[in-house]
Amino acid sequence: MPTIGEVYNPLVEAAINNDPNGLVLLIEVAVKVLEANPDRLKSMEEGIAAVKNNLDYYCQYFGEETENKVKEFYGLGVGFRDLLGRKHSFS
Repeated sequence: MPTIGEVYNPLVEAAINNDPNGLVLLIEVAVKVLEANPDRLKSMEEGIAAVKNNLDYYCQYFGEETENKVKEFYGLGVGFRDLLGRKHSFS
């Protein structure tokens, strides 16, 4: 089983480098997440949403500049998520 870094670091790197293949990577990860969680996720849309949600949490650990790039690149929105999954803004 891969670590979270092995799964999500390539997505972060793609965002940092404005790599157009980042969206392809996101879909590839979503397919794997969907296949690994057939009891929780029922569609590709749910797989993509799960990856974006995880990435939204994960990118917070890379510092503000990287976090903002990742969120902008993948359309994750601004702010941060707390441990209960609630989204908060910085205002």
